[in-house]
Amino acid sequence: PKTNAVFIQVNIEKRYAPLVRDNSRFWKASGLRMEASLFGGLQVETESVEALLSGGLAFATPASDQLGNRVSNNHTFELSQKMEPVWAKWIPEIALD
Repeated sequence: PKTNAVFIQVNIEKRYAPLVRDNSRFWKASGLRMEASLFGGLQVETESVEALLSGGLAFATPASDQLGNRVSNNHTFELSQKMEPVWAKWIPEIALD
């Protein structure tokens, strides 16, 4: 532990563990994001109804060429404030055990 950080422990169910790799990215999925502009109108984004109501985390793993290695217990990741647009394009093919 460090004095300049907060650590959050996340439990990943065993069957989904292969999805989490050392190149995976985590971000806050805390519900609703809205952007408004005079000429662009209103844009609303949400992760899911459950995330909207309770907040949560989401993650993405890069495609096969940048997939990375499986992680072991107690691996740490930096939590991003928001999802980067490129992460939404990641669609890796990962076999579940």
